[in-house]
Amino acid sequence: LEPLSKSYLCRKKESTAPQTSAPPFDYKKPFSCSVCKKTFSKKAQLDVHTRTHTGEKPFSCQFCQKLFAKKSNLDLHVRLHTGEKPYRCQYCEKTFAQISNLKVHMRTHTGEKPYSCSECEKTFAQHNTLKAHMKTHVTDRLHDCAICGWVPLNDTSLVSKKNV
Repeated sequence: LEPLSKSYLCRKKESTAPQTSAPPFDYKKPFSCSVCKKTFSKKAQLDVHTRTHTGEKPFSCQFCQKLFAKKSNLDLHVRLHTGEKPYRCQYCEKTFAQISNLKVHMRTHTGEKPYSCSECEKTFAQHNTLKAHMKTHVTDRLHDCAICGWVPLNDTSLVSKKNV
């Protein structure tokens, strides 16, 4: 193995040094997962993360007994049973159980479309809509002529081309 040629800034000494082995200890994320080596700034975060490896789900829904690894996921789930929708749209008063759903809804009022297609540059308010749109480009490519790259106007044109 060749030594690494990168350098790093030592947070304690505020000077640079050549990096010849492992990167320096991350003082901002001192808790490391023994399974995957992911690091965390708080032990509680590591404890929650560890459950992804162990499968432990210590939080149980009082209504249906479904189990969760994170209390925050249980709290969101309980709202399905209680009907609680604490997040309200400032434009139309519609309410939501999750803030992420409110944020997506707000785009109907603001016109924001943060997801853009890399093939045709169309824009979309929701990531799922972009993903569905991207499938149209894959379908388009399935009909291209394998010999010359010609793109038919319809399936009949493609059959005619194949018979030539």
